[in-house]
Amino acid sequence: MHTLTPSPRFALTILGALMPFAAARAQAATTVPLCPSLRVVTAIARAEGDYESIKTVTAVGAADVTIAYSAQVPKGPGVFRSFQMRRTVLRRDLEDARFYAHYFHTRGSVTIPGSTAIGVSRAVLRALKNGGSTELDIVPGGSAGAPSDTTTHPNLYDYLVTYRLSRIGTGTVPVTVVVNDTVVALPAIRVRGDYMGDKAELTILDNEDNPLTLGYRFDTGGEATDGGLDLQVVKIAYDCKTPAAQADRVTLLERTLREGRRAVVYDLYFDFNSADLRHESDSTLNVIAEVLRRNPDWKLSIEGHTDAVASDKYNLELSGRRAAAVKTALVGTFRIAEGRLTTAGYGESRPQDRNDTIEGRARNRRVELVRQ
Repeated sequence: MHTLTPSPRFALTILGALMPFAAARAQAATTVPLCPSLRVVTAIARAEGDYESIKTVTAVGAADVTIAYSAQVPKGPGVFRSFQMRRTVLRRDLEDARFYAHYFHTRGSVTIPGSTAIGVSRAVLRALKNGGSTELDIVPGGSAGAPSDTTTHPNLYDYLVTYRLSRIGTGTVPVTVVVNDTVVALPAIRVRGDYMGDKAELTILDNEDNPLTLGYRFDTGGEATDGGLDLQVVKIAYDCKTPAAQADRVTLLERTLREGRRAVVYDLYFDFNSADLRHESDSTLNVIAEVLRRNPDWKLSIEGHTDAVASDKYNLELSGRRAAAVKTALVGTFRIAEGRLTTAGYGESRPQDRNDTIEGRARNRRVELVRQ
């Protein structure tokens, strides 16, 4: 399986009618905290459409960090395979490891000493910023299921390949990502390198406390059947699991709907080409339900939107089913009165971004809430 995904605020931004998209893009965020609830969503393009992997930090301790991995990967027309995995990263490796174990494998070790998982280490980022170059070890996907037990052979470390990376330019570049439902520009550095002719390019968040990899391409033999592996982080969410953070999410959504009557929600997740909600959507559904409980006279229209992959007819039908699934969850699980909710699907007819980039398509796949 493929890997890669300040104040914790859940700003559901009014894009389009109330806030021009360009203005939303201009907002800047400088840090992404490493805390329980941090969720990194990565999009991977396939002929059948984009699929998203979700990496969620479930625990941060003094000795290690635990990450849950979830993905539905297309295996053919109308067929996908569901993956659920876990990784534990040692805190000392977040400081100085140069092995980036970017590939989550069903047979892989849960703990891989000497490695990171969803970004590089502090030492790697510092070397790239201060010296302009460093070495980074990876294991191609075909070997990622090998054990990390060094007393047996072959083991994972027998398959390490070392890329010599060099920084591109001297400053940071803005990388557009949806962070807590707001389209922001994260500061990042870009690097490229090679290993015996194989190429690599990475985009790394310029944050030494959490240098997430925001995008990468490894063009390595055996990495993927199409000759490479190309991933882009498209969404990041976090609330750090505090009561104050949860209250902040509710307050901001409530304010957005009160003042502008419309809110864009990206932090709802569905199975690939399906209207089945993934469990990572639960916290956002709870926020929507709490806003409705606070405002018993409000009625909402739930609008579904898709990217432009597949036919107009298919996307229109899918967007309608996804909007209906959100309503069903709010009524059935959160006990919101059915009469307060209506649904509509608009398919690909109302894009907010371009459909010829993976990140643009991710922003077009969304739910909007409209106060009636």
